[in-house]
Amino acid sequence: MEQKYYTVSQLTYYLKELLREDSFLCGLWLRGELSSAKRHSSGHIYLTLTDGSSALRAVMFRNQACRLSFMPEVGMDVLVFGTVSVYERDGNCQIYVEEMIPAGSGAAALAFEQLKKKLEAEGLFAQEKKRALPAFPLKIAVVTSAEGAAWADIKRIAANRNPAVVLQLFSCLVQGVTAPQSICSALRKAASAADCDLLIVGRGGGSGEDLSAFNDEQVARQAANFPLPVISAVGHESDYSLLDLVADVRAATPTHAAQLAVPDRQELLEQLKAKQRALFAAAAFRLQKLNSELEGLAARAGFLAPRRFLDDKMQYTDSIETELQRLMKKSLDDAANQLQQAGLRLNALSPAAVFNRGYALARDNQGNIIRSAGQVQIGDKISLLLADGKLHCALEGKEITDGEEKIII
Repeated sequence: MEQKYYTVSQLTYYLKELLREDSFLCGLWLRGELSSAKRHSSGHIYLTLTDGSSALRAVMFRNQACRLSFMPEVGMDVLVFGTVSVYERDGNCQIYVEEMIPAGSGAAALAFEQLKKKLEAEGLFAQEKKRALPAFPLKIAVVTSAEGAAWADIKRIAANRNPAVVLQLFSCLVQGVTAPQSICSALRKAASAADCDLLIVGRGGGSGEDLSAFNDEQVARQAANFPLPVISAVGHESDYSLLDLVADVRAATPTHAAQLAVPDRQELLEQLKAKQRALFAAAAFRLQKLNSELEGLAARAGFLAPRRFLDDKMQYTDSIETELQRLMKKSLDDAANQLQQAGLRLNALSPAAVFNRGYALARDNQGNIIRSAGQVQIGDKISLLLADGKLHCALEGKEITDGEEKIII
């Protein structure tokens, strides 16, 4: 009888399918210490979990790894959530990690510091990016829980300081596993709201775990890129979160945030009254100074004896008029003389003056000016233009002067 056998691939496939059908292994939380942690160039993270007695391989693919708020390191105690299966190629049992969080306060603090350094290196905390709060906001967006004490405190302080300021609440969860997603959703809605001048985001006090949603990387990035100035109001004065670092202004408490955001109406009225008093005092001083100057002008001789003042000015005006007439006559005489001289020079250059001196202008029968004896031949018809007319002639002979020699043709 032939013995039945299976291939290694068939066995590993069978084990993989067997594990897949086990509901317990298809979604469980596992705690362990990282004995190895390596991020591949592909973005996947390959890990080994151990409890001191046993070890289990783990892989976290890039899509899940990119959401981590910390960098896994050897020796770190972590909680992972995922599915246990078999990697068929190597036949290894491993857990496919979907979520990973630090286990214990020390690991959580390390994760916080890692994320803080990462965001700081990207410039999200830079002081030069901080925006000033508007001096007189008309509408303020508030991202917090509708049932929390923070919202009640902000409403109360805002109403006491300036009832004209409108508050628009974008309610969200501020505690728990889903709180970061809820806060991000509220921030997106607030960013698209119309007419708001600034944003307050936060919650009342609590433990470090209670405030952990405001240390989430996506919450910090959303707040850093918010289109309006942001006031963080997370916890009590001693509490500090990543949101506080990326916000434009950090308030110690939600009450303090409302005080920073809403100008006190009574204080503004007192400031206006003080400026009004200062303006009246400055106007009174100016008026007194002008009165003193007017009295000084009235005491001058011109005001005491105005007729004599006018006589002096009239005499001065007469002298200026005489001088102007003299200068005008001289200027006209000089211009007439220049015009006469220019006329004489122009007349001397006139062709008529040249003809009057006995010169004539010779042209051939084509009308061309004759400048050389070589231009015409004996028998050609020429014309001579004189001062008082024109002569039409026939050429009977000509002399050509070549240096000292005269040639008669």
